[in-house]
Amino acid sequence: MNLQMWTGPLIGALIGYCTNYIAVKMLFYPRREIRLFGFRLPFTPGAVPKGKARIAKAAGAIVSEQLMSVEDVRSQLIDSPLEKLITDKIRQALQQPLSDWMPADTQPWEKLIAGRIEQTVNEADIHGMVQKKASKMIAEKTKGSFVGRLLSDGFGDSMAGMMADEVEKFVAEEGPDYIEQAVHDQVSALRHQSLHELMTDGGLDEDRINERIHMYYRQAVDRYLPTVLETFHVSGMVEEKINVMSVKQVEDLVLMAMNKELTLIIRLGALIGFVLGCINLIV
Repeated sequence: MNLQMWTGPLIGALIGYCTNYIAVKMLFYPRREIRLFGFRLPFTPGAVPKGKARIAKAAGAIVSEQLMSVEDVRSQLIDSPLEKLITDKIRQALQQPLSDWMPADTQPWEKLIAGRIEQTVNEADIHGMVQKKASKMIAEKTKGSFVGRLLSDGFGDSMAGMMADEVEKFVAEEGPDYIEQAVHDQVSALRHQSLHELMTDGGLDEDRINERIHMYYRQAVDRYLPTVLETFHVSGMVEEKINVMSVKQVEDLVLMAMNKELTLIIRLGALIGFVLGCINLIV
């Protein structure tokens, strides 16, 4: 009598278990559509194989919009161990001699710099500046003196003009070689210095250097991170990756994330079947 009483609930549990088990399996199987007399059988392929493209698109959107948004990635880059790691690497790079950054042949650089300096010098009115300065100096030095009384009007300006001519001639003839040699010497000296030394020579102490490294790092993150993520097109990458997966790989991916939940659904079917069987006994 007792065995007969529990037969209904046990059968209900078995039916519920099998029903949910089949339903879960039908999410993944069959992996291809089945046709009979030219007609596709219902529920073929399974929900996951059939909706793989939709799953890929949804997964890409979730990753890009919810898991890898600009703010999410920024939170991993700012005030984080990663920021410390990157800024430490930047500090180490600043300690390296400039020769590590400069090409072995710096002659093109030197010619470019020297050419710019020569252009600036040539564009300046050296003759006029020298003549004006010399005229003023001669007038000041000879004013009220015996020599000043001997000099005729305009003699000082004439002498200043001659001085300006000589200076202009000297600059035109000797200036380029002097500038090129000076630039070469300075570039050669810079090879043995580091950016850190240049900054400290410029008046920045260690604290201010570190502060600026962090400041520029964060500015770069805020400025370029949206563009970087947009260039990566995370949603498209995820979608493409899932689309090229086999159905078996997608199944493994889903099971990896939801295996416990799907197992719980199957067991829940058995529990519901058992409860309904018990209710049937009472009714």
